[in-house]
Amino acid sequence: MVGVGVIAFKAFIGTFFLFWFLSVVLMTQKAMSSNRMSVREAGMLWMRALFVVLLVMVMLAIDFSNTSS
Repeated sequence: MVGVGVIAFKAFIGTFFLFWFLSVVLMTQKAMSSNRMSVREAGMLWMRALFVVLLVMVMLAIDFSNTSS
């Protein structure tokens, strides 16, 4: 059984990385609007950030406790 603290910690970390991804998107939107970044560069940055967020979400979803005993 997973404790409430573990669930709260995973929710906090997941929310943190989600807001980090949204800040990356907003930063690239601002850079594109002032013609400092191309759409291709922004798309590559979004894909990298999305990969990091998805990797973190998968890591948080894994239950590392040995409950099969």
